[in-house]
Amino acid sequence: CFYLLFPGRLHPAKGHLFFLESFHTFIEKNEIEASQIKLIVAGDGQLREAIIEKIAVLSLEDFVVLAGNLPNPSLLSLMKAVKLTVIPSVNEALSLVAIEALKQQSLVLCSNEGGLPEIIQHGKNGFIFQKLNGEDLLEKLNFIYQNRSKSLIDPNTLSQDFQNRFTLAAQIDQLLGMMKK
Repeated sequence: CFYLLFPGRLHPAKGHLFFLESFHTFIEKNEIEASQIKLIVAGDGQLREAIIEKIAVLSLEDFVVLAGNLPNPSLLSLMKAVKLTVIPSVNEALSLVAIEALKQQSLVLCSNEGGLPEIIQHGKNGFIFQKLNGEDLLEKLNFIYQNRSKSLIDPNTLSQDFQNRFTLAAQIDQLLGMMKK
């Protein structure tokens, strides 16, 4: 089974309803059965009822698991275990979820919204699609799914990227470097 994780608060800015529509199209076009793929939605918030309704309308009940809020250590373990972390935000500043995914060596598929492209670099440490562009999302998701038996990006590369850019030591080095200029 190919597991995808969609972590974060259930809020319109995070792109849940858009992603569910695209996920439904992806499943139908590829004739995927529920035993082959699962989307785990981790989090809670104001959009919960709308997400439940959208799942029912699209008949995705067997494909989507609503995990609710998870303690951070559990969420991080889940990131490490799944094949893909999705962040299809329509409004995003700095995504801590993307940074945590890198730390956990989880492949990321995200939108190009806000600070996400500063964290995820397409093809180097994850994959980026154009915000709210279902065709672009499907193209990237198809590529990842069709190559699911391969390591598209070495997990050690993800971990090293986290170490080089987002640890306290890396941040201090970057700050000192800017001060020297």
